[in-house]
Amino acid sequence: MQTLVPIGTFEDRARRLLGKSGFDDMLEFLARRPKAGRVIQDTGGLRKVRMARPGRGKSGGTRMIYYYHNEDKPILLLLIYAKAAQENLTDAQKAKLKKHVDAIIDDFG
Repeated sequence: MQTLVPIGTFEDRARRLLGKSGFDDMLEFLARRPKAGRVIQDTGGLRKVRMARPGRGKSGGTRMIYYYHNEDKPILLLLIYAKAAQENLTDAQKAKLKKHVDAIIDDFG
């Protein structure tokens, strides 16, 4: 199974949005299916996956942004938000996340 690394406030936000069991389910899902998310254009390989929230389903759920490079590198869990708050990333958010991931990847070598 793939290693997952929450970045910044990701884990706290995810637990708030998904609850403990939803958070654990999300980790297991991504560890087993790291390519599940759709690649987001102009981000250098960031992926977005829809996750259901307890009692709301996917359409009322969350959007999670993560980076998967290959099986030898950990999956970076970057951003999670409620769909009601935002549907898609802005160009500025894409650029900022890409820059952040590029710096982290440089550290991993």
